[in-house]
Amino acid sequence: MTNDQTSAPSIRYRWTVLVMLTLVYTFNFIDRQILVILQEPIKADLGLSDAQLGLLTGFSFALVYVTAGIPIAWLADRSNRRNIVAASLAFWSFMTAISGLVQNFGQLLAARLGVSVGEAGGSPPSHSMISDYFPPGSRGTALSFYSMGIYIGVLFGFGFLEALEIDTIDFGRLLELAEPIAFNLLDDLISTDADGTEVWLERGGTPLEGEVAAEVYRWRNPGEVDANRNERQADLWEGWLASIALADDLVAATLPFDSGLSPYLRALAIGESDIQLLPAVPSDAGSEPTYVLDENATAWLAETADRMVPLPIPAPGVDVATVRLLDGVGDRSIADEARAVVARLSELIVVGNAAEFGLPTTTVSYHDEADAPLAEALAAQLNAEVASDLRLDEPVDLTVTIGADWEIP
Repeated sequence: MTNDQTSAPSIRYRWTVLVMLTLVYTFNFIDRQILVILQEPIKADLGLSDAQLGLLTGFSFALVYVTAGIPIAWLADRSNRRNIVAASLAFWSFMTAISGLVQNFGQLLAARLGVSVGEAGGSPPSHSMISDYFPPGSRGTALSFYSMGIYIGVLFGFGFLEALEIDTIDFGRLLELAEPIAFNLLDDLISTDADGTEVWLERGGTPLEGEVAAEVYRWRNPGEVDANRNERQADLWEGWLASIALADDLVAATLPFDSGLSPYLRALAIGESDIQLLPAVPSDAGSEPTYVLDENATAWLAETADRMVPLPIPAPGVDVATVRLLDGVGDRSIADEARAVVARLSELIVVGNAAEFGLPTTTVSYHDEADAPLAEALAAQLNAEVASDLRLDEPVDLTVTIGADWEIP
């Protein structure tokens, strides 16, 4: 036993040391994977080639890590192992932080090599300490526990990346990055009100702004079958990808993430990945021509579309109110916050300002007696008051007016 522990440790002490060493090993792997996690935005920011990126994440790191580990292991057999682990942790953490300040490939390579030298000093003394602190009968268990640091590090490095839970408004903001989006609408998009029907968006080719494109994606015409709607969603995807491919900066046209939806969009846009769509069979059985898929194919296509851009699309038969949102406060941050909340709870159709600012109370007004239950349900979710404003010519079911008492429900 070396000079950092001269007597047999207690069970409590040895397990405390083991847990601390495992945490150090976890951070070892988190810091090691940071460059891999962020490689796409780093590549774009520093103008790196694939060869340079491969050198940074693979060969150079491994070569220095393996080489530096041998003398550090020799030193661990002859000096204080605890201090070696502490110094190594401090050094690789410092070099990881320095990596965020680099301006070119050479600087990043030097910082990356510093990380590999520091991390090479973590495992040899840790294994040595565990072997001394745990008797042969429990040493395998201890080493297995220590090895969990690898997988915990990978979990925290890769397991909590971009997760896209997006409403129609936020989806519109994402689409705005690549607007205008060239789109050929095959059918008129129809809205209904008390006076009958009207065309919201006419068929034909048109460039769409992001906000309008998001509405097109979620739109369902009265009585429309899923196959038609899914086909329109697929067409919008293709138009979006075409706009991304034409952008001067692929990262700016998506989002600067290296996992999740962003790299998938870039890969699709430049042809590195493919979207597979099931063929739809035309049918003239109804009053209007439709495209028909069997039940399994329709479910698959709907699931695929929702997985790529999961929007809060109400299930058939579920009553969701169409809403006009009016700002009665005059505070942009409150208005944006309310817009995001209301969009998650309803179909937000119109956004604007109230007749005046400084209104004290948030209200949900219904314009048809039949919509009173919808108003009460939404008001309960928003902690708002219900008001009656009967006007059958209103194009929306409810009007939500934000007042000074607004709070996130």
